[in-house]
Amino acid sequence: MTFSAAMSGPVHAGLGDHLLRADGQEDVCLAIYAPSTGSTRTSALISEFLLPGPGERAVHGNASFTGDYFLRAASHAASLGRGVVALHSHPGGAGWQAMSGPDYDTERSYARLVHEITGLPLVGMTLAGDGSWSCRRWDPSGTPEYGESVRVAGDRFRVTWNDRLRPVPKIAGTQIRTVSAWGEAAQASMARLRVLVTGVSSVGLDVALRLAATGIVQVGVMDFDGVEIVNLDRMIGATITDVRLARSKVEVAARLMARAATGSTPGSGCTT
Repeated sequence: MTFSAAMSGPVHAGLGDHLLRADGQEDVCLAIYAPSTGSTRTSALISEFLLPGPGERAVHGNASFTGDYFLRAASHAASLGRGVVALHSHPGGAGWQAMSGPDYDTERSYARLVHEITGLPLVGMTLAGDGSWSCRRWDPSGTPEYGESVRVAGDRFRVTWNDRLRPVPKIAGTQIRTVSAWGEAAQASMARLRVLVTGVSSVGLDVALRLAATGIVQVGVMDFDGVEIVNLDRMIGATITDVRLARSKVEVAARLMARAATGSTPGSGCTT
């Protein structure tokens, strides 16, 4: 199971307004998260943030929390059955951020306290000056597990990737013209997304094929129907043999997507 964090566009904007100061100093705040568990990934879903009150943090080039601030946030989180996020900024940074020694020591020092109050791990997050996030979660003993990504879902879907845990897929020769349309950075981000296409008849199948051809490594499809004779004019690539063998639409879609796929990362493929 991998770990990641996610938030809405408004939460991202509110945190950025606080953490990225006009004077260029670092700042800190706390937030609340709901745990979400899927088949291969657990996520901390940031639901709200709690800005510091008077005396609850100090800004001195770097920034620091007070214990009272953590107690307030942990008590509120526990009342909701949720966990605590400790956030700080690196105004001069870009992309996924490593932790400095003081960052590490601060988060580690509160990990056990937060776990005892909420029953959930403390999550730490860093906001870089370019709007990129990084994340980790702490077990009660004070050991961090680094996240693979942070997702922001708003008017624009933005993902910051931990390249160490999710390496950039290699660009294949078959993708050169695609990459020229939006650049290597956009391709590197899109190729690592997990995409689910619901319904693979006419439009859905075409979308799934084009996603696979673009180089996205993991494209899933979902459809409960089988291929019938009336589908052959809309499911381009399905055959009369698929009808006679009563193959499912997802089986046919997976076959066609595998043929169209240009992703070259080991273990890449399509799921149904």
